[in-house]
Amino acid sequence: MNVITTDHEKSLLELMATGHTDSAIAKRLNIGKRTLERRLASLMARVGAPSRLALGAIAAQRRWIDIDYLLKSQAAKAAKAARGESAKAAAACLGRRSWHRVRVAGMSGEAN
Repeated sequence: MNVITTDHEKSLLELMATGHTDSAIAKRLNIGKRTLERRLASLMARVGAPSRLALGAIAAQRRWIDIDYLLKSQAAKAAKAARGESAKAAAACLGRRSWHRVRVAGMSGEAN
């Protein structure tokens, strides 16, 4: 049974699966953080998931989201950023502190 009824819900699950914070997800979906929390709670109740982790696992298992594609996409963005091609992409994928370590390591030739 497919309980994901909207593209909005699919986007929410994809962002959650790729490790975005609640604040980042809410901002990306143009909704408030409390609205996001209510939508997650609603999804969890509909599928019987006791936690967000379980919700993500169920979504991947039932193929509501393509977790392999999402992870490859995130890895590709991080690799591109690590090569110095996109500082903005690096900050988005890794966060400022991690990006700084990658950039410094890249300049000195060290591997992470």
